[in-house]
Amino acid sequence: MNPPRRIAILPELGVRRASYRPDLNRTGAGRCASLYRLSASPTGLPQWKAWRDYLLGVIVAAYRELERRTELVTAAPGAKRTMVQDVINHFLGEFTIKDVERACPTVGRDMIRLVLKELRAEGRIEPVGRGRGAKWKRMG
Repeated sequence: MNPPRRIAILPELGVRRASYRPDLNRTGAGRCASLYRLSASPTGLPQWKAWRDYLLGVIVAAYRELERRTELVTAAPGAKRTMVQDVINHFLGEFTIKDVERACPTVGRDMIRLVLKELRAEGRIEPVGRGRGAKWKRMG
């Protein structure tokens, strides 16, 4: 018994192709060869190669831009301390260590406590309460 005749319709390419050879259809070699011929672009490269080159170019350009931007944001000594101090200076009213952690996710809790201790010694902030629920407020 002969296998049924398959018809592949590629409307976006305007191609209608009937396949009569089941041996090529089973392996997919005939389909790949015909799609390779159909995808040839005017530049001579298959479209997928042109698309690959374009996509890789976009990725390389994005990484170069990322590298350029990260060079501008170098971590100077004391940058985390300054970041915590700036965040504390912008709080209105009372705040907790958790509030500072949310505003400075890259700074550890120990560094935040150290800065709070220094600011307390300078008289710029004072604690309101003790323990886990302790809050802090700015002076003046």
